[in-house]
Amino acid sequence: MKSLAAGIVNNLPVSAASVNVAALTFTSGTPSSTIRFNFAASYNKATVVSNINSIVNSGTLNPAELGKALSYIRNNLMLVGQGWRGVGTSTTVVLIADSSTIETNALFLSRIQTLQTSGARVFVVRIGSDM
Repeated sequence: MKSLAAGIVNNLPVSAASVNVAALTFTSGTPSSTIRFNFAASYNKATVVSNINSIVNSGTLNPAELGKALSYIRNNLMLVGQGWRGVGTSTTVVLIADSSTIETNALFLSRIQTLQTSGARVFVVRIGSDM
């Protein structure tokens, strides 16, 4: 997952005025969400990629509440205090998951729609050997 995320960032114009990047990890259980770095952590592409590559995976592969992860992004990361530039700015959320959601499709889609209402484009990428 880190190589996919780093590859995405390597193809973006990361800078203070253009693309800002934040990352969090999510797993079902406690603690479930960890903001690894916020939007203001760095505007240097190499530093952002290094930060992504330094994330340590928990090593667990559990079905997750992916909608809950999206809600966490909206309520805890998409905040001016986290370096988010606010509604009206271009925001893209890329959710890279290595497991299926255990939530209903309706709940998962409603969490996506909440982000879209905030002005975010949402892309969900599911990776794994059971695809």
